[in-house]
Amino acid sequence: MVNRLSNEPLEPNAIVPIGKPLPNTSVIILKNEQLCRIGEIGEIHIKTPFMSKGYYRDEALTAQHFVQNPLNPEPGDLIYRTGDLGRYLPDRSIEILGRLDRQIKINGIRVELGEIERALRSHPLITQTTVVANHMTGRSQMLVCYYTASELLEPDSLRVRLSQALPGWMVPHFFVQLEEFPLGLNGKV
Repeated sequence: MVNRLSNEPLEPNAIVPIGKPLPNTSVIILKNEQLCRIGEIGEIHIKTPFMSKGYYRDEALTAQHFVQNPLNPEPGDLIYRTGDLGRYLPDRSIEILGRLDRQIKINGIRVELGEIERALRSHPLITQTTVVANHMTGRSQMLVCYYTASELLEPDSLRVRLSQALPGWMVPHFFVQLEEFPLGLNGKV
């Protein structure tokens, strides 16, 4: 991917597009095995003659990520499922919006949000939890933990508990205790 930056300053916290594919490479954004329209969010796939043959000694992971191209019925036309969510911009450059597996990058370090949530759920009083990355004005992404518990919990006690189980960069910056999570019609937070 290549994206030429102009001399114009970017807005603070603006998402910089990753650009357009290099020659001999296609980047395909799919939703329900259909090509996404401009602005529609889907999973990013890569097709290139320089692609790896798979994950070393892991056939299951290889089969999960190196899949038949649904846009071409010819067998063996494999594309790589990146696990990244993105969209085409009006100029057909690509913007990455996050991960399907809830893996994010904070200060260049990959963070799996589910791992933080599992560590929080090990607390005997916590009933539900979700961790999100928020873009704060003038700052990089910061982790925010929302949780429900059977009693009032102090954020500092949660921070100490998590720092014993996780590396420092995975400990949320903010903790917000809720009485209950707001749920949509489909039951998701």
